[in-house]
Amino acid sequence: MTTATILKNDNFKTVSIGCFFKLPLTKENLSYLTLLSNYQQLGTQEYDNQQKLEAHADYLYAAKFETRPQIYGDTIIVRAEGNFIEPDLVTDESYNYTAIIKFFEEMVFRPNFKNQADYQLDLAKKQVKHDYDSFSEVASNKAYQLFFKEYYKDYPDFQNPIFGDLALIEQLTVSDLSSYYNQLTKAPATVIAHVKYPQKMASILENTVFEELDNSNFGQSNLKTKLGKVGCEIEFDYDYNQAQLVYGYQTKTDYQTPILGLVFSQILGGDEYSLLFQEVRQKAGLVYSVFSDYYFYNNLVMIQTSLLSDSITTASEIIEAQLDKMRHNNWSEDLLQTAKQQLISHRLILEEMPQFKVQSELIAQLRKIEKADFEKQVNAITKQQVVEFAQQLSQPMKVLVR
Repeated sequence: MTTATILKNDNFKTVSIGCFFKLPLTKENLSYLTLLSNYQQLGTQEYDNQQKLEAHADYLYAAKFETRPQIYGDTIIVRAEGNFIEPDLVTDESYNYTAIIKFFEEMVFRPNFKNQADYQLDLAKKQVKHDYDSFSEVASNKAYQLFFKEYYKDYPDFQNPIFGDLALIEQLTVSDLSSYYNQLTKAPATVIAHVKYPQKMASILENTVFEELDNSNFGQSNLKTKLGKVGCEIEFDYDYNQAQLVYGYQTKTDYQTPILGLVFSQILGGDEYSLLFQEVRQKAGLVYSVFSDYYFYNNLVMIQTSLLSDSITTASEIIEAQLDKMRHNNWSEDLLQTAKQQLISHRLILEEMPQFKVQSELIAQLRKIEKADFEKQVNAITKQQVVEFAQQLSQPMKVLVR
């Protein structure tokens, strides 16, 4: 039996609630969940087409519902989330926590596999195909896809971290989805809500199917993926106007928090104050964009840049020179302080969003960790730690898409 986590909301005018299912990351799971997430948002048993569903959401004062798979290392979290106006902000007595949970329960647990289900499935498949095509048309996204396809060549389950296998999705039937959904509801799960009146919400959830979920195996301490291929260069020709250059550097696998990697990445290529932006874009003028990211669960630092083909060699040399600077402690302490300030400022902006509390609680439960003081953790990072982080990076995988 699950016990929902109800967080008190003192600052926002919305009810945020999420039901989260945990599954292992496999190509099949991601493919099914990509399609199922689109399918569920097109109709339920009571509201068996998109028009009825949207009409009822509007009736509930423009309620929002979304379901989607999200990858955390070797794990998929199916995020079914709703956002509603707090009932005491309106004078409608029929609009209350009970009405909110009834609709949320309908969306999560009563998908429509009967009335015009084949038509609904066709719409869902078209939406997935449209999303995939739109994503892939962007050169930087294509480079991202190709990088992970090559990096995880020996681990097919990790090769497409966004959509899964489109060929498999196209073959799935309503019966396939229905059977898969029935198994999904037996997966480890947790419910997290952020509301003004936690006790009132808890009493309502006690009488719903949410209390029948099993969260005994929801948390796990390690979510990290396998290590992929590095120390190689691969080129693809797609005839884009701008070339895309992607570097991937493996990090050590024993980092317990992402904080050091976040600080490192912020200094290297996090914003306009970073080494990469200042040296490759501002001074040399060789690229349209350049940035770095730290993928904690993948043990990866990635650099991605858009540039003209005749700038590739020179830009690559300058990019690699910035990493050498960081390895040899040939950079300013001011960069560290600026990076810390930027990370903390960004975090404060996130904390002003109603969904942030739910997300923080989700990560704490999933990784079985205590929620820490982000600002304190960031400020504790020293320059020497950043230098040592740079020194332990692997040789890169380098992917060029022209």
